[in-house]
This record gives sequence, C-alpha cells and structure tokens, in this order.
Amino acid sequence: MSADGGIGGELGVPPAERPAVERRGPPKPHPAIFRCGLILMVASFALYPAYAVILVLPVSVATQAKLGIAAWAVSWGAFALGSVLALRGRSSLSSPFSLRSRER
Repeated sequence: MSADGGIGGELGVPPAERPAVERRGPPKPHPAIFRCGLILMVASFALYPAYAVILVLPVSVATQAKLGIAAWAVSWGAFALGSVLALRGRSSLSSPFSLRSRER
C-alpha cells in the first residue's frame, strides 16, 4: 500500500495531485497512404498489356519467359504492397459502412 492509502502509485502523493497521464493509441496513418496503396493496386493491372508486348518482341523464347516472369513478379508485388498500404491507410478514413460503433 502507498502512503495515500491506495495500492501502487507515487509515494505520498494523493491521486488528485498526480499528473494526468495522457493515453494515446498508435498514431493514425495519413490518408495519402491509402491513396498510394490504391494507385499501386491499379498500376499493377496496367502491366497486363505488357504480356502481349513481350510475346511479339524479337527475342528468344527463353528471354520472353524471363521477361514474362519478371512482369508477373512486378505486377503481383505492386498489388501486394498496394493492398498492405491501402489496409493500413484505411483506418484514417471515416467510413459510413464501418461495422464498429463510433465513440462520440
């Protein structure tokens, strides 16, 4: 027990005189994070026409395969990164379709 009769806390300082501790959650992400995520997701679909271009390039089949795999990896990498950014930035937006009850 502490000197003021409570359990824990600062010794000899009544609860009313203790400095108020501001409780904050994690910082909210900037809305631009959500927009960047969406842009990356849309840009990942822009690589699909590249597959047709790769097929008509005057290079060997092995090189076409390598370029196709690289385009596939870039496309899915951009989509995955965009998804992560969009989900992290989503909490910064106020959605009327939120399932959580809002504190007022």
